[in-house]
Amino acid sequence: MILVRRGRLRPRYQHGRDDKCGRKPGYCPQRISIRRETKDTKTRAGKRPIGVPEELLRLLRLHKEQQDRERALARDLWVEKGYVFTSPTGEPLNPNTDYHKWKDLLKAAKVRDARLHDARHTAATVLLILGVPDTVVDRIMGWEPGKSARMRSRYQHLTGPVLQQTAAKVGALIWGSSPTPHQHPPTPGGPVPDPSQSLAPVESRVYVARLGERLIPFLDRAHAEALISQWEEDHPDHSADVEEWGRDKWEHKGPGGMRAIREGMPDRRIVHHGHAAFLPGGERLNIGRYEQWAVVAWEFETELYTDLPVRWHTTRRPGCEVEAQVRGTDKDAVAAAMAEACAQAMDRAKNPGKYGDANEW
Repeated sequence: MILVRRGRLRPRYQHGRDDKCGRKPGYCPQRISIRRETKDTKTRAGKRPIGVPEELLRLLRLHKEQQDRERALARDLWVEKGYVFTSPTGEPLNPNTDYHKWKDLLKAAKVRDARLHDARHTAATVLLILGVPDTVVDRIMGWEPGKSARMRSRYQHLTGPVLQQTAAKVGALIWGSSPTPHQHPPTPGGPVPDPSQSLAPVESRVYVARLGERLIPFLDRAHAEALISQWEEDHPDHSADVEEWGRDKWEHKGPGGMRAIREGMPDRRIVHHGHAAFLPGGERLNIGRYEQWAVVAWEFETELYTDLPVRWHTTRRPGCEVEAQVRGTDKDAVAAAMAEACAQAMDRAKNPGKYGDANEW
C-alpha cells in the first residue's frame, strides 16, 4: 500500500552569482533554487492510501535494490531526502523527466500521442470497467465527497464493454434471459473480473480503528489500516487495531453515530503548544513542566489539534489562577504569541475587574 502525503512542486530557479551565463535560470551552472520541493495535497481527500498490485511491488523492490547500489556509488555525494525516484545522488527528479519518459513509452508502445494527465482518465475508466463501487473509486482517485460525482463524469468514459454489459442486464430483466458476459482479453496479472459480478456491499460495513479507548470509524478499510499504521508509529507503547462493525451496530452503539463515519483520512500535523499560569497579583506559577513543546496530533484529538498557524487565549481556572494557552502549526508564531498571551494573563491576574472576573474572584 502507498500512502500519498504531499505533492511535488515544479522547481523554480534564479541565476547564481554570475547572471551573465546566457542561459535560462534553470540551466545556469550556478543556479539557485527559490522554491520548496513539496507542498500539501490540493485537498484533504488527496491524502490517501492506494493499494498496490503485487506485480508492481516486485518492480519497486527491484528499483530499491538499484537505488541502493547508486547510493553506495555516490558515497558522500548522496543526499537522503526519502524520495522513491531520484537522481544518481538522491536529489528529486525534475517533473519534466516524467513528461519525457511518458512520451518515450507511448512511442515504444506504438499508440497515439497523449498527455501524461490522460493516464488519470484511463485509470478512472478502468475502475469503471471493473465495476468498482463509486465510494472506492473516489478514495483511490482522491476526490472529495462533494465533488466526486462531477469528477467521475469528467474522468470516467463509457466504453463498449460497459455499454454491452448494461444492455445484457436490461435484456435479462425484461426477457428473463441470462446475460452473456463480455469476455475481456487475458492480462499478465490474471483474468479481469466481470463487471456484472456482485461485489461485497461496502455500505453495510464500518471499519473502526480502535486507538485505546478512542474509536474512529471509516467507510474504507484501507483508511482504518493506514491510520493504525501511523498511530502505532507515533505511539509505539499504545495498542491499536481495526475492527469490523455492521452499520446498524455503529449507528446504535458507536460514538457520534452515522455522522462520525469518515470517508477519508483525518488530518495529522505537528502542533506546537505553550502554557503558563499566574497567581492572583501576577506571580508566575511553577507548573512543573515545559512551557513550550510539540506533539503529533490528529484532527480527532481536539484537545491537541489545530490546523491554524497560531491561536491563543487566557482563562481563569477554578483555583483563581489565570492561565495562558497557545497552540499552532507555526513554531515561530507560537513562540511570539506565547509572550503576548503571558502578558495578557499576567495583566488579567493583576486586574481581574478589567476582564469581567471581579465578581467571581
